[in-house]
Amino acid sequence: MDEAIEGAHQAIMFNMGQVCTAGSRTYVHESIYDEFVKRSVERAKKRTTGDPFKMENENGPQVTTAQMSLAQDQLYQAELILVLSKL
Repeated sequence: MDEAIEGAHQAIMFNMGQVCTAGSRTYVHESIYDEFVKRSVERAKKRTTGDPFKMENENGPQVTTAQMSLAQDQLYQAELILVLSKL
């Protein structure tokens, strides 16, 4: 499962998620769904951001203000889904 989580993470996060082929959907079997989501969230929280010329950073800046707004909206939607799934 670790390889699948890392693969899904890289699919959407590659190039800060700003590629037309970004893997914005991941299909997960219901028998492992909860564990997959939990571990995917843990992986995402470990993602480092900052100066893209420093090797320790995985994420640099977004290309435009519009792209930044889109990313923030997607994060909000993901948080909402996680909260609602716990009701």
